[in-house]
Amino acid sequence: MEHLDNIHPERFYRELIDDAFLIQEVVEGETESGEWERYYNFEDAEDEASYDGAILSEYGNAFYFKDDKIYECVIYLENMECTGVNLYSDTNEIKSFVNDLLDLAGDEEELLDQQPWAKKFLS
Repeated sequence: MEHLDNIHPERFYRELIDDAFLIQEVVEGETESGEWERYYNFEDAEDEASYDGAILSEYGNAFYFKDDKIYECVIYLENMECTGVNLYSDTNEIKSFVNDLLDLAGDEEELLDQQPWAKKFLS
């Protein structure tokens, strides 16, 4: 993974929203018992965390696929502003990322239904 320094993160994020495939949005929250849970989809995370009695982190991550690369945008959730962008361009990194998505999806058919771009990165 490479951190992209020479870009305007917010402008780049807005371009990804318009031109890239959204893979997932993830934010973590700490439950009353001190355990950390992951919540997916920024719009739903607050309600789900509230239901679980969890307090969400101030930052989340939005992952996008474009031009055979994955971009991870660090999002300040208070105003949905992108504060930094990381790039996954190495094929092995992307394959590892796709394998993590496969674990979440449960099976290859479900993954490819949700993430059709991932087919070429399945090992």
